[in-house]
Amino acid sequence: MVGLLYLPRLFVYHNDNEYSSHIDITFLLMEYRLLKYIMKPALIATYAFGFILIYENNYLLHENYFLLKLLLILFLLCFIFIYLFFTKTLKKAINVKELSFTE
Repeated sequence: MVGLLYLPRLFVYHNDNEYSSHIDITFLLMEYRLLKYIMKPALIATYAFGFILIYENNYLLHENYFLLKLLLILFLLCFIFIYLFFTKTLKKAINVKELSFTE
């Protein structure tokens, strides 16, 4: 959840800086690491545990509050996919995996 709040902030700071500057590369690296090492594993673990919960407790699918929660989770998933789309479209011509600060 914190990654969802921190990523837009990184996008704003990133777009305020000059292209290909040292701080621009730093923000690209921060965005990449936040998505790859924090947000994606958390997303996978959360949905895996959610499916286990539904599998173990089938009666929850008949409760209105649980169906509302599932609907809100789908909206959250759409929000995450929008972020992933923006990270691919806003990524500049720098390959983030090969960044190094020894230059």
